[in-house]
Amino acid sequence: MKNINLIKSIFLFLTLTAAFLNAVAQKKWTVLYNAKDLSGWDTYIGPDLDSNGKMLTRIPVGLNKDPKQV
Repeated sequence: MKNINLIKSIFLFLTLTAAFLNAVAQKKWTVLYNAKDLSGWDTYIGPDLDSNGKMLTRIPVGLNKDPKQV
């Protein structure tokens, strides 16, 4: 009986190890910064704020819009 439990434990360990290694091998990293500039990145500018951080308008400027050249 001990041998059967040992064999089951070893089989389970090997199966989980193989599944983990397979999952790790399939994931590829995406490089976010090319060490030169921020090309390929998006910008988002929210609503205008006063000097105290209170919103002047509730409408955000938006995605990839930069009228004030922030």
